[in-house]
Amino acid sequence: MTFNLFSQEEEKTFTWEEAQQTDPLLVTRLSLRKMKLTELPEELKKYKNLQLLDLSKNRLKELPLYFIEFDSLRILKIEQNKMPQFPIAVCQLIRLEELWAYDNYFTGMPNCIGHLKHLRIIDLSDNLIESLPEELTQLPKLEKLLLNGMTLNKYFQKSWSEKLPKVKIEFGQPCDCMSH
Repeated sequence: MTFNLFSQEEEKTFTWEEAQQTDPLLVTRLSLRKMKLTELPEELKKYKNLQLLDLSKNRLKELPLYFIEFDSLRILKIEQNKMPQFPIAVCQLIRLEELWAYDNYFTGMPNCIGHLKHLRIIDLSDNLIESLPEELTQLPKLEKLLLNGMTLNKYFQKSWSEKLPKVKIEFGQPCDCMSH
């Protein structure tokens, strides 16, 4: 099930082809969705004013070092890329409000996620999450944490529900497993 999070009245979301024919500083919303990318184009680093970047449904394994320069980014979509590890560069995106990272191969998140004080929504569904950093409890604006499609036991679920009482957490069915 997919949701269109952006209304028609909002700013235009550029395709990569359109963006390349536009002044990079005027592009604030960019979609490179479903482009079969294994790495991001070097020219992408010119787009310093991005507020939304959709990299979903590609074949990315990691994010480039220059990614930390996207300090205006508010919404990042990296879902369905099969990334083996959570990209540490995301922790430098201090204005980030929404992180859509479902359906990758993450087993956890780095402690530095606690730096993202504006983060409201995190979707880690359908990953291989085994643990979460305590730093998630330090995110004052966190409203929603999506952890569907993972075998997390009822103790893990209860523990995190208690640690984040004001956050809407969506878990899948609990497993009867000892770990997690």
